[in-house]
Amino acid sequence: MYRIRHVIGARAACLGALLALSALAARADGRCLTERERAAFDVRLLQTELMVGALACRGAQDGELPGRYAAFVDANRAALKSHADALRAHFRRSFGRGAEAELDRFVTSLANDLSH
Repeated sequence: MYRIRHVIGARAACLGALLALSALAARADGRCLTERERAAFDVRLLQTELMVGALACRGAQDGELPGRYAAFVDANRAALKSHADALRAHFRRSFGRGAEAELDRFVTSLANDLSH
């Protein structure tokens, strides 16, 4: 039963995150996301889902998930960095000097939403 509630909660959080992405795109001075920026948001969402899942499974009987997440990050470091750079560029274009604070707020909010 716990797993079912957890999956439903995670899917609801993903929906909330997607709605937040849409709102962010609309807020960005009326500019739409480029294909590269959209991909960067999608990758950030996926990476955060994996991170939250790995953290939630620390100490579980099958404690391999955190190690698998670390291996995923190591194996995909270049691609993750490229997408992170595109995301950072979007925030700079959209928020100017406040870009880093907005990006930090977004990433933290995304992780918090996905962890409930």
